[in-house]
Amino acid sequence: ALGLPRADFDGYSLRIAGATELRAAHGLAGMDIIRSYGRWGDGSDIAFIYARVTAAEQLRATEV
Repeated sequence: ALGLPRADFDGYSLRIAGATELRAAHGLAGMDIIRSYGRWGDGSDIAFIYARVTAAEQLRATEV
């Protein structure tokens, strides 16, 4: 729908993007939302793996 090459994106690309956006929008509280989806609530660390740290969070963490 976006006109991007399908070969550049797998299913996990969308899962990572969605989880990262939820975490960015809701902070660490967003992890509860992420874990509530499907298999991510099974106690595994998959939700944590998919919810990537954003560039803005990395920059804030390195500010002195």
